[in-house]
Amino acid sequence: MIENSILRVNNEGKKALVFNLAFPSLHLVEMAAHVGFEAINIDGEHVYFNEHDVDDICRVANGYDMSVTARVPDSAAYQINLYLDRGVQGITGLHINSPEEAQDLADACLFPPHGNRSWGEGRGTEFDDDRVLNERYGGKLAFAKWSNQNMLVWTQMESKEAWGCSSRYPGAGILS
Repeated sequence: MIENSILRVNNEGKKALVFNLAFPSLHLVEMAAHVGFEAINIDGEHVYFNEHDVDDICRVANGYDMSVTARVPDSAAYQINLYLDRGVQGITGLHINSPEEAQDLADACLFPPHGNRSWGEGRGTEFDDDRVLNERYGGKLAFAKWSNQNMLVWTQMESKEAWGCSSRYPGAGILS
């Protein structure tokens, strides 16, 4: 896994340039890197991206040191995990209408103790390779901590009800 490129640029006091991918295209991912984008965002709400598409996009983007984020088609934990297992480092959850739904979203994206994300065996967990996890991170627990620090979680509020209780959402200080 790579350090989250959006967070890295933000920590330098700059805004990251994120290319919104509206359909699966490895060519566009590569071109985005060449013209200076720092990350790729997959729009999985309005366009179908299968698991192979997400895998390939993460592989190419990470090769150019660009993180991948995604607006997922469904905020269910199993759907989010399909993206995270492939290496996505930021999730936008759709139609989040309550603090409880926002917490469920965060729980699906973050490993314990900050969430309930399950451990997969894909790119999102270094293919569960004990040697890599031990050498690069100091073990699975240290990787989980590193992963949480490199994960972005956004809520997409699309109702008056959601906005009305938004001050009670986890991380409400960063609403925009």
